[in-house]
Amino acid sequence: MGRKSLSNRSSTSSRVYWADLLRGLCMLAILWFHTEVYYIGHEQTPYILYVADALAVFFFLSGYFFYRRWGFEPRQKLHSLWRHLVVPYFMFMLCFALPKSLAHHKDLDFVEMLQPILMGEASWFITALVMAQLLFIFFLWITREKMLPLTILTLLSVVAAACFSNADHSIIAFNEFNFWHINEALLAVFFLFLGYTCHRYPVVFRQLSHWYYLLPLLLLWIALKYYVWNSGFQMLFGPLNATPLLLFILILTMSTLLFCAISQYLPSCAPVEWVGRHSLVYYFFCGGVPFMVSQVMIRNGIAYQPLTLLIAFLAVVIITTVITRYIYRTRLL
Repeated sequence: MGRKSLSNRSSTSSRVYWADLLRGLCMLAILWFHTEVYYIGHEQTPYILYVADALAVFFFLSGYFFYRRWGFEPRQKLHSLWRHLVVPYFMFMLCFALPKSLAHHKDLDFVEMLQPILMGEASWFITALVMAQLLFIFFLWITREKMLPLTILTLLSVVAAACFSNADHSIIAFNEFNFWHINEALLAVFFLFLGYTCHRYPVVFRQLSHWYYLLPLLLLWIALKYYVWNSGFQMLFGPLNATPLLLFILILTMSTLLFCAISQYLPSCAPVEWVGRHSLVYYFFCGGVPFMVSQVMIRNGIAYQPLTLLIAFLAVVIITTVITRYIYRTRLL
């Protein structure tokens, strides 16, 4: 099934299939990253090659679905944000607090367990997404969706990220009180804006998806990735620590546009699309399940090898999928 048929399916359904497919692939990439970290003790596949790119895609797709042809409704979006992000965050993090403390052999201090949850530290990506969406909702409301002021506010958010949020490289002073990961959210707003703009102007977005734009963009992206990989630059999204920041933003923008375009040429894959549709729950378990699988394998003397890493990853995907299916079937979420 090629790009044309995939687009047709999207137009006749409430789901956008290339977005589900891309979200699913990115979620599998995040599971792979955590499996390597917990099983090997460090990432074997360099973080700089794909992790920040996958995170940027998630922010982009969040912004993509902000746009509605019939107009933006702040109250409806705030209700959706509360229901689909804030409530699940507190529900899952409170459930995980005690098992997490026991697994990491920490004292059962309930104040110590609750503090990171209330401060938004228990799941940095979710809380950064919440703050980024809040900022973007405010931007859309105050600008009444007019592109020029919306663009200016988005660029000011990026400037604020450069001035106060870029760990070792902040221009003015680093914001150590990173409440609900506002540091990462200031940069994430840019990718929400990018997704919103691509959905608002689909003709331009479709033009960028043609192969005669994709090929030179892909070659340039590979060249920049190779340069960054060999330069020793830091390219972390969470916590935000990137130098130079503009190059980081450029590479992630290219990655996002490339992956979105390429995903529209890929054939439909129901299992991966299912992961994409349920990626929020997968993300909540993307640390705990790889940790437990790795502990079981290590304690049973199964040392790291390429084959055992693949087995560990498959176990992580299967177990996380079973948990996710159970949560949705029992209507816990």
